[in-house]
Amino acid sequence: MPVYTVVAQLRNFFSASELVPFEEFQIRSHAFADCEVGKLFGPNNITFEDCFYVRSYHEKSWIAPQHRDHMIRDVEDAILLLRLFRRGELGVVSIVVTSDDGEGPSKLCWNPSMSPDDAYPDYEFGQSDVEEWKAFSAPIRSGQGWNSAWFGTARRFFAYGAAIPVEEHWGHADRYVYYSIALEAPLVPERDNVGRRLRRRAAALLSLSKEEEIVSNHTLRDLYDLRSTTAHGRELSVDEKAILKNKRQAFEDIIRRILATAVQNLPGDEAQRDAHLKEMYDLTFEDRAELVLQHFNALPPTSKDLVRAKIAKKGIGGD
Repeated sequence: MPVYTVVAQLRNFFSASELVPFEEFQIRSHAFADCEVGKLFGPNNITFEDCFYVRSYHEKSWIAPQHRDHMIRDVEDAILLLRLFRRGELGVVSIVVTSDDGEGPSKLCWNPSMSPDDAYPDYEFGQSDVEEWKAFSAPIRSGQGWNSAWFGTARRFFAYGAAIPVEEHWGHADRYVYYSIALEAPLVPERDNVGRRLRRRAAALLSLSKEEEIVSNHTLRDLYDLRSTTAHGRELSVDEKAILKNKRQAFEDIIRRILATAVQNLPGDEAQRDAHLKEMYDLTFEDRAELVLQHFNALPPTSKDLVRAKIAKKGIGGD
């Protein structure tokens, strides 16, 4: 029975413990990992601060390299759950699979979006966090949406965003373009009034109080302002750069909370999920009237006159 061992090189993972044991895998410090890591990844490609995810698979027969994708999926699941558990710039540099049957080590295809941001803060984790992480992860893995298409999209774009540095000094908010897609994937299948639907459904999903909803709405509005400015090719203003610096922690917290709650509570089936979202919040006639009024008030006077004439001609709004 061949034994395959997956070793993933982690960066920005900080622990006071040289070994952090989980049920299915371990994370070892560079000091604790054996000298083989230099041979696996190249001595010039690792730093003393790097840590290593290690997981072994006892298989009944030889598995061709192209059929070992489940091993990479397990790495991605572990990194996703660690990232959802808390903030920190945790990244994966490279992944290698070894076997005890004489086959040379092989580097598998893996998601390049899991590359690290070398910037502060590190991802901090210790042996004392394992039980809390297990309690956090179990309901997520068994959640209704874990294997759904919408969560597949959300987790990919969360990974893309988490791997992009937040350049506060230069005002680069690219991460939040990806984060906004990760938020829309579970909460907004519609293509109109995305921001309003997202804010209202997020508040319902998280069971926020009125006071908490006000804070959440401000946070999501600010995140979407950064997203819109970046996505439409404009530089962040001085005020937006200040928001990027001062609200980064709030952005990181709310996306983790929304994704972790959504995967547990929203149906995996698309039709059922859509129906559930409409029950949580959908645009009312009052909402639509408010939006029409906002658009009308933004028109110049001559255009307003044209709209009034068209309404009078069609007899719309008469008593």
